[in-house]
Parts: sequence; structure tokens; C-alpha cells
Amino acid sequence: MTSGSGDSFDSVIARINTAHVGVVDEVAIPSMPTLEVSGRGWPGGEEFRGGVRDLYALAFAVKLLPRTVGVPVGHHEYEMPPMQIVFESLTRDTGWTILFPQPAFVTAAVVDQARAKLDERGAGAGAAAFGRLDGGPCLQTLHLGPFDGPEIPAVDLLQAEGRTRGYVLGERHHEVVLDDPQKVDPAERRTIMRYPIV
Repeated sequence: MTSGSGDSFDSVIARINTAHVGVVDEVAIPSMPTLEVSGRGWPGGEEFRGGVRDLYALAFAVKLLPRTVGVPVGHHEYEMPPMQIVFESLTRDTGWTILFPQPAFVTAAVVDQARAKLDERGAGAGAAAFGRLDGGPCLQTLHLGPFDGPEIPAVDLLQAEGRTRGYVLGERHHEVVLDDPQKVDPAERRTIMRYPIV
């Protein structure tokens, strides 16, 4: 299943990013292009902040290509999707990949054009690059509030539900950041916690 297989990109993103506190849903995540950057260390650290900055620069450069370079083949308008982070471990301070899913028309060549435009302006996009999100079934739920310690009730809920359903869940979990941390009070921040079913 791809993001261009029938439904619009925006509707696919809205569908897979709907979750509720205390409720575990099984969702089919489509395979889709991404813009992504990887690193190590605690979220909020210098490397992580730099990765977010570079990723946003590249994402907006791709989105603005019709105005700056030309209209890519298959282009359509779309909303910027929420940022997603894939963590290698629950401690959240080891390896991570930050990504933005992209519509099907975004190819490596399109991203190269956007990067070249940034380079012309002396902005650059660091290590942010074209990638691909592998699709497949997942379990997900909504976490409300900050991450204050190693115990994350939403993760415990997902793992328990996975065992109940007889599923094997992947080691790396995904977090979809639905709210802007700079604009929303920590107690009200919504994050989708997602585990692939393997």
C-alpha cells in the first residue's frame, strides 16, 4: 500500500495519525517517501536540535519547489505532516531517526532539486536526506503529557496488548509528535506511540 494508492496524502496522514489515550488500535501504515535525518543522543540535545532544523529546512524547500524551481511531475498541494521519530530503544537517548512522510511525487531527484536550491541560498540541509518509510501493520495509542521518566504507560499498554493478541512487536518504537512543543503546555502535548508488528 502506498500513499498514492487511492486516498489523498493528507487523508492518509490524518487516518494513520488518529489515536486515543488508553485505546490500542491496529493500523496499516503505508509505505511512503520520507525526508529524514539520523543521529544519537538525548532528544533536545545539540545533535537532535540540529537535525530538526535541517529537516524542516529541507521539508519546506521541497514544499516550495513549484514556486522556486518548477512543478514536479505528479505534484499536488499537501499539508506538512507531523514530525515522526523512530527510537532504537526505550531509553530514547541512543539512536534515533527523525522523519517527515512525503507524498508519492517526492523522489530522490525532487529532493536533490530542493537541496540545490538551499545550497544556492547558503542555507543547506545538513545530513537531512531522502528516505523511505516501510509500511506494515502497527499497534498504536496516544500518550498525553511529557516524558518524565523511563516508565511510559502508553508503551506498557502497547506491549501488553501485543502479547494479548499474540503479536511480536518490533524493538524500535515510533513517536508521532502531534503538537508543537514550543506552543503547547507539556501536560497537554499529544504523542502517538507506535510499534510495528513483525
